[in-house]
Amino acid sequence: MILIPLVLLADLLWWRWADLRLRRFSRPVLWRVLLALFMSAQTAYALSFLVGTGVVRSAQNISPLPLHVSAFLWHLMVLPVVWIIIGIAFVVRRGRGAQRRFRNGKLVKVQQAGTISPAVLKPIRPIAYHPPEATARVDSGAGPRLSRRRLMQSAAAVAVPPLAVAAMSGATFVQLGQFRIRHFELVIPSLPPDLHGLTIAQVSDIHIGKLTRPGMPQRIADAANAMAADLMVFSGDLIDYSLRDMPVGIEFMRRLTPRHGPEYLVMIEGNHDLLDNALDFEWMARTAGLPLLIDQARTIRVPGRQTPIQLLGLCWGVPGGDVRLHMEDDTILASMQRILPLREPGAFPILLSHHPHALDPAADAGLPLTLSGHTHGGQIMLTDHIGGGPIRFRYWTGLYRKGDSQLFVNNGVGNWFPLRYNAPAEIVKLTLLAHK
Repeated sequence: MILIPLVLLADLLWWRWADLRLRRFSRPVLWRVLLALFMSAQTAYALSFLVGTGVVRSAQNISPLPLHVSAFLWHLMVLPVVWIIIGIAFVVRRGRGAQRRFRNGKLVKVQQAGTISPAVLKPIRPIAYHPPEATARVDSGAGPRLSRRRLMQSAAAVAVPPLAVAAMSGATFVQLGQFRIRHFELVIPSLPPDLHGLTIAQVSDIHIGKLTRPGMPQRIADAANAMAADLMVFSGDLIDYSLRDMPVGIEFMRRLTPRHGPEYLVMIEGNHDLLDNALDFEWMARTAGLPLLIDQARTIRVPGRQTPIQLLGLCWGVPGGDVRLHMEDDTILASMQRILPLREPGAFPILLSHHPHALDPAADAGLPLTLSGHTHGGQIMLTDHIGGGPIRFRYWTGLYRKGDSQLFVNNGVGNWFPLRYNAPAEIVKLTLLAHK
């Protein structure tokens, strides 16, 4: 919880910083009011996470979508950049001030020595005369009026951050609810010949919650069903945070229908599913009859194919806790050790892990295929290899190979953070091939 007070402090300090600059404008009232409206909304939203209960949390849940979007963008992207720039500018100014003081001190020493070097002296600027009435025109508590250049600099410093939020919010509303359909052929040499051509529809990271547009779950389910895949897997993050959204999530899962029937659908949990209460999420999923695998295996026989397929589903974190926020390499390894004894001889195994780093122990165990999500394709990617994905993950989008094992990382079809860049939402159809 220490992060929220720091965010609030950053909000209030920037509000004060910007307000002091607006006071020096010729007509500051309108601009200060607009700033107050913007910052009041942002600080109230951040405060709702700190309070987190009762009326305040209910108000957050019913807040309009534009507020959710702008608050996420402001606090997670724009505000940190603003304070980094302010910090850099402060250091630069201090450095220039120290340099000027050093030069002035050098000049004094030269004058005391009785010699003045032309290289040290600079032309003296004439002092401008200002009539008494001009120097008296000072706004109460605002300091002297700025030059036109300084005025424009101050206006830009105050206006650019909210305008950046507005521009990114506009881009967000264009993206929300959009997703692409991708088809991949995976050549797996160890694939039994009778499974050649097996199809899997993978849906991941829908994050049903505040950023879910009306009708979006239905459109996603219809698009996945239209793939007419032999198997369908959901690889985690059904809800974004609140278990209040679980009924919509349950309805969405019930709409997913592989071509051979609902028994050919399986799902695993993701980290966001467990943020509100891990045990309650799992209980609600089980009670609703959802095919949730938590360090469990399920063997399926596809009509017309002799070799059974065994789906191995990893839990997120350590089973049994109310809240499980982290999934580290050692946690993945521990989960793998619990699930590997469940392998069925003669069945073709497919590992389902929300976190893509499961590829490493999967490769060590000789599992030929792992399906993951979680990364959102890196969410914000400047290029294919520069951005949020490689900063946080070893594997973040698409197909990876390690030895005889392969991993496919789905970008996900929903959002917890509203803006994507070079990491589009997607639903994927995979076709497994024993050979080309």
